[in-house]
Amino acid sequence: MDATGRITFWNPRAEQIFGWSRDEAVGQVMAELIVPEHLRGPQSDGLRDFLRTGHATILDRRIETTALRRGGGEFPVELAITHVEQGGYHTFTAFVRDITDRRRHEEERERLLAATEAARDQAQEASRAKDQFLSILSHELRTPLTSIVGWVYLLRSGKADAATLENGLATIERNVMAQARLVAGILDMTRIMGARLRLNTRPLELSSLIASALETQLPAARARNIRVLPVLDPSAGTVLGDPDRISQVVANLVSNAIKFTAPGGQVQVRLARADGQALIAVQDNGAGIPPDFLAHVFDLFRQRDSSDTRPHGGVGLGLALVRQLVELHGGSVRAESAGEGQGSTFTVSLPLAAVGEVAVPPPVLGTETAPAEEAALLSGLRVLLAEDAGDAREAVAAALTRHGAEVTAVASSGDALRALVDNPAQVLVSDVEFPGESGYALIGKVRALPPDHGGRTPAVALSALSRAEDRVLSLEAGFQVHLSKPIQLAELVATVASLAGRTPSR
Repeated sequence: MDATGRITFWNPRAEQIFGWSRDEAVGQVMAELIVPEHLRGPQSDGLRDFLRTGHATILDRRIETTALRRGGGEFPVELAITHVEQGGYHTFTAFVRDITDRRRHEEERERLLAATEAARDQAQEASRAKDQFLSILSHELRTPLTSIVGWVYLLRSGKADAATLENGLATIERNVMAQARLVAGILDMTRIMGARLRLNTRPLELSSLIASALETQLPAARARNIRVLPVLDPSAGTVLGDPDRISQVVANLVSNAIKFTAPGGQVQVRLARADGQALIAVQDNGAGIPPDFLAHVFDLFRQRDSSDTRPHGGVGLGLALVRQLVELHGGSVRAESAGEGQGSTFTVSLPLAAVGEVAVPPPVLGTETAPAEEAALLSGLRVLLAEDAGDAREAVAAALTRHGAEVTAVASSGDALRALVDNPAQVLVSDVEFPGESGYALIGKVRALPPDHGGRTPAVALSALSRAEDRVLSLEAGFQVHLSKPIQLAELVATVASLAGRTPSR
């Protein structure tokens, strides 16, 4: 290029890079041919200043800038410019390299580096959250154990009066159930994350289902002097859902509202219909949610306060489970709060079922057996109990014996089969997770026996697994009923009585 800015030399590589032939380029104003419009002013000013002062910042060094191809496409280049003056004639020579591929690789490397750093930050945050979760989980497991162990020690002392004994047993039962709910929540989340949770869906009428779910939360509300106000529209419509899981959603939301509401407060539960959706809203006037935490309230392993001095219990699984279960039903859930101290509202949206699908009412809880009927309910009934855990075997046997059953208790699948052949029982109660031969193998061998040697003995499966597919597996194996641990002994007694054709008198 000469001092006027016109091209005087244009080699074959320049033809390839810029798309202009030598004949087309030579004599043209360089800035108008290959410099993007937004850079032409600075280029022209720089050339003029150099010719006047002899000073330039871009000579004799490599720089990266943008050039213009024929057709108007901009692309990155590496540029080195030298200057020669001879006899008052100025020649500027530019060595240009197209660095499009290099820039693309650099940008990809930067993108990968940023993604790697983001993934590392996320992994570190997840690790911290998991450590906090495990710490909280340890606390939530050990605290009920402390109460249980303490009351067992006091009751064993033999110095407890009737009132103290009743209080101690109630405390032990309450803490055992708290641990059972905690373990069940962890297992549910594990199944959801592993895509192993299956819903038993059917048309449901929500108002009565929600009312039943609220009943389970009323004792906790009364203990904290919190009013629970249901406002349930019976015409809200029918949804397709798993009644147990939707009840769990409602219970978790109401339990969370009770936990974060001060004594004397209130929790309102509303059911309405809008835009083809059934809306379940749980609103409290409690602690509220800070704006910076609102987006994370449904995250797994996240709690607003995970410190050692946090005022509220729990491990932070309840709301994460709510979101997962609602989304499995094709719905959504959102949280709203005006800020700390201003309460919060959680709203679940579930799609309404198609017209014509009839809802199934929730099951009606049966009446409990009166104390006077306990000893007679299973009187003389021969029950074979197979359970490898000694403490559980002793507790179940004691409950069945208390109701009049003649219990033969064994610790293995093989012992159960031999006992059944030697002295056929009227009902078999068997664990399914035996070490070695499982309870499923046992029931298979039982069903292979002749009818007069126990082949048709009604059987109850006891299992630590509570998925729908686990129940199906037990039924397909040959059991009549599947009960999940921890076993409610009253439910077991009623189940055994039902299988034997016995019902309490009313």
